[in-house]
Amino acid sequence: IAELESALAELESALDVALGMWARTLTATGWSGGVQDLSLPVTDANIVLIQGASNDDKEAFANAQISVSHITGGLRFTATSVPSVDIDLNIAAV
Repeated sequence: IAELESALAELESALDVALGMWARTLTATGWSGGVQDLSLPVTDANIVLIQGASNDDKEAFANAQISVSHITGGLRFTATSVPSVDIDLNIAAV
């Protein structure tokens, strides 16, 4: 059963990548000058949807007044008020 669960998790992960869906975390220690970059296979042509993984994550994202922009090889998150907690995100790109 453990092997089946592992194979299913790998399949789900591969499907998420193929569809442009990722779970990522903005770490409390990852901010530098109010900026944190995430490497993702997105371009300026992609429409990117970002949502906190939980209500607490949504609230922390909003409270930090985070803006998002495309950069080469990913996304840049800029916080007006740098969060002191990790923020789990669900990210989708089309």
